Amino acid sequence: MIQFSRFIPLAAARGGRTIVRVRAPLLSLLRRSFPDQTFVTEEDPVPAHDLQCPVLSLPFALGTTVETIPGASGFLVADPQKVAFWQDRLAADLPSGNGAKRPVRIGLVWAGARHPEVRAVEQANRRRSTTLETFAPLGRVVSGSVFYSLQVGPESTQARTPPPGMKLIDHTALLHDFSDTAALICALDLVVAVDTSTVHVAGGLGRPVWMLSRYDQCWRWITGRTDSPWYDSLRIYRQDRPFDWSGPIRRIRAGLKVFARTLRASGA
Repeated sequence: MIQFSRFIPLAAARGGRTIVRVRAPLLSLLRRSFPDQTFVTEEDPVPAHDLQCPVLSLPFALGTTVETIPGASGFLVADPQKVAFWQDRLAADLPSGNGAKRPVRIGLVWAGARHPEVRAVEQANRRRSTTLETFAPLGRVVSGSVFYSLQVGPESTQARTPPPGMKLIDHTALLHDFSDTAALICALDLVVAVDTSTVHVAGGLGRPVWMLSRYDQCWRWITGRTDSPWYDSLRIYRQDRPFDWSGPIRRIRAGLKVFARTLRASGA
């Protein structure tokens, strides 16, 4: 829904009233991002309508090609008050000053949501997910870096015992819906995540996001590409071999050094 919400205004422009049913945690973020559209939750009664279309079918219905995918530079809008809250909160977590290097703030997601009720989806989730320990080599790459857990669900408990050498802060108890997650991402410098909804939120906001992709990656990422026509700010690190995350982590380590130098040189 997050990835394909960019097509909703194009569908609405064809005429008539467009009503979009979404999961409740998405309601606040999508209403702010698309204020001219009507959003209801999946728990609300279905309003009277003349035509129904799954959101993933909108590109076909609209005649979209890879070259004409809209919104690659960003289409989501974060709540500015929530962004200001997180900027203040993160500044208090690790103040810079007294000659200290600017802290590089990196959000992490290491596992997707479990779906044991759908066998194929659960199997794919096992292949796309890993553990916080897999990210251990990133902990000492950049001096003064601080990592923030964006992980929710059962695997979030791993944040309580981060790998040695990794400074990890966990504020996920303050994340109540996707608008909160979006605001926190806007206060970070980079998101490093496996293939989950957080990647789409970061990409939809136009924020830098590096994704660890399983060897048999989702069709949406297009085999052979490290960039994406869906999100200008996304960089893809695909496994070289099934179930082996060492290659993506090695390349991310190298990329982080360059990213930190560029960030600090820019004074951002």
